[in-house]
Amino acid sequence: MKVTFLFCWASFALAGSTFAEAQWWKGNLHTHTLWSDGDDYPEQIAKWYKDHGYHFLTLTDHNTLQTGERWSDVMKNRGGPPALAKYQAAWGKWVQTRERNGRLEVRLKTLEEFRGRLEVPGGNHGSLENCAGAHERHQPQNAHQAQRRQ
Repeated sequence: MKVTFLFCWASFALAGSTFAEAQWWKGNLHTHTLWSDGDDYPEQIAKWYKDHGYHFLTLTDHNTLQTGERWSDVMKNRGGPPALAKYQAAWGKWVQTRERNGRLEVRLKTLEEFRGRLEVPGGNHGSLENCAGAHERHQPQNAHQAQRRQ
């Protein structure tokens, strides 16, 4: 339903402009980070899209909001140590790590913390958006309900 609404809204928004005014924007409306089940740090993902000529990006992490302080265990991350090495090479001292209970952790930055380092000012292009909770994981209804109760 939400996808249909978004498509219809976009269609009506574009219908008002003439063909000569129409412009195509390259973007991604569905991207996950280590805040949920993605395989890389939010800044790394956003930087990749910016470096590859995308005009917009929407972060759609599952069932979470990028707020507050959150630390992620490097060995449990889908990207693991190689992702951390690339993250540190690209961002230097910006990357915060700590050791906790003998495990290396990295603090995940919020959209508000990193958006200013990547957004291009002016116009509707070059912006990052966070649509957390806009969709649920694809799994049987009973499994999802059980997960919510935990």
